[in-house]
Amino acid sequence: MAKRNELKRLEEEKGDLHNIIPILVNSGGQKLAAFTLGISQATISDWLAQNRYIKRVQYVRIEEGKSSE
Repeated sequence: MAKRNELKRLEEEKGDLHNIIPILVNSGGQKLAAFTLGISQATISDWLAQNRYIKRVQYVRIEEGKSSE
């Protein structure tokens, strides 16, 4: 119940969390996003999972003269 209250308070203060949490997480990770917002990393992780966000990391080497597709 505490997480729900934290997220409700945060949404009232900051607005739509879909416009805040993913940007913070993508720029600095869940731990930094949690610190910035004053909530736990577990709350960030749970919110991402409940809202169907997934992590995608991909490294692709682009060779000279070849298309990236």
